[in-house]
This record gives sequence, structure tokens and C-alpha cells, in this order.
Amino acid sequence: MKRRGSAGVPRRRLTDAKFWLEVLKGFQGYPVLIIATVVIAGAAFWFAWWLRANIARGAIDALTKTIDTMNQRLEFAQDQLTAIKSKLAETEKTVAAQANEIAQLRDQGFAGVEGLAQSNNAIQSSLTDLATSTTILGRTFSDIREWANAFNKPRPSAG
Repeated sequence: MKRRGSAGVPRRRLTDAKFWLEVLKGFQGYPVLIIATVVIAGAAFWFAWWLRANIARGAIDALTKTIDTMNQRLEFAQDQLTAIKSKLAETEKTVAAQANEIAQLRDQGFAGVEGLAQSNNAIQSSLTDLATSTTILGRTFSDIREWANAFNKPRPSAG
């Protein structure tokens, strides 16, 4: 039994020159078939070109949105860094003020121990806030780094 192609024509016949000459003779008697074939081929080409353009446009739009998202994250991280720097400056001022207060409390003796404890608590609170802000900033930069690494991974080549 002969193997048949997708159109029900034996495969061996598709490579036969005589078969194609017979098919082309059919076009001689009906010139409208040539025009219809060209129009259909042109429409198929146009549709493929249009589809490729839409797929490419979708990919470009998705990448643009991803870049915009990363820029927003980077701006957010920069804002957090600015906030951390201001908290650090506040903490440095608090530590300097506490150093003066501790010096005054040492002069007062045991009566100033409660004030020293409060000062110590204030310093610890400031440092805890600073550590929390730094952790959040680190997570944001890690997210950006992970995205950049995932985006820059070489894609396996088809072949």
C-alpha cells in the first residue's frame, strides 16, 4: 500500500515532475485560478506578517512594563535608602545627646540610673528602627538583583 500525503495524494507523486505539469495545465484553462492562488498566497503572507508584528508588539509591551516595574522598585529602594540615611542621622544625634546625658548622670551618682536606663532604651529603639529599615531595603535590592539575574539568563537555543 502506498503512503499518502496530507492531501490524500501519494507522496511519491508529489515529487514527480509529470504530476506538477498536469497540475499547471489546469491553470492554463482557467486563468482565474492563477489570480485566486496569488490572492490567497498574498493574504496568507499578509496574515503571517500581521500575526508576527502583533506577537512582537505584545512581547515589547510586556518587556516595557517589566522595565517600568523595575524602575519603580528602584525608585522605591532609593526612597527607602534616603529614609534610612535620615534615620541614621537622627540616631547619630540621639547617640550624641545620650553621651552628654550619660556624662551628666554620672555626675549625679545613683539617682541618675533611671535616666540612664531611659536613654539606653531610646538608643536601642532607634537602632531597632534602623535595622528594620535596612532589612527592608536589603529585600528590595535582592528582588531587583533576582529579577536582573533571571532576565539576563541565556536562553537555550532551539536546534
